[in-house]
Amino acid sequence: MKNEKLYREAIEIAADAEERFLEANEVNKSFNDLVLQDKHYHIKVVPAASIACAQQELIAELFGVSEEKVHEDLARAILARDAGKGVME
Repeated sequence: MKNEKLYREAIEIAADAEERFLEANEVNKSFNDLVLQDKHYHIKVVPAASIACAQQELIAELFGVSEEKVHEDLARAILARDAGKGVME
């Protein structure tokens, strides 16, 4: 890929958004009150999902790669972060 360094930076930024979505979704599952869960879903989960998806689509379009490649690289970036957290803790 021509702009590999820029692509990697974009993946790191998108990984931040993906992690925010995953965290909001996980928190949403913890609500016992269905009304609060629904409000949280619409206020936090849906916007986080929209941002994550938009960033992934933009990366695929800008860098001319498939969305599958973007998803794979995001997964690798998140797994690498998680592995790094384990070493630090």
